[in-house]
Amino acid sequence: MKLPNEAIKEFQDIYEQEFGEKLLWEDAELMASRLLVLFKIIAKPIPKSDIPVLSSPD
Repeated sequence: MKLPNEAIKEFQDIYEQEFGEKLLWEDAELMASRLLVLFKIIAKPIPKSDIPVLSSPD
């Protein structure tokens, strides 16, 4: 997924503020893309078939 240049620049700025390290453009682009993929995976709803059914205690 190709991110807009301003999104990559914003990622570089945030990374530098948080970690005190400047990222090369290519590294920032790769890391931001991977982070976005991770968020997309995490944000997917869990299918009902994968949710365990808890029985009530007797």
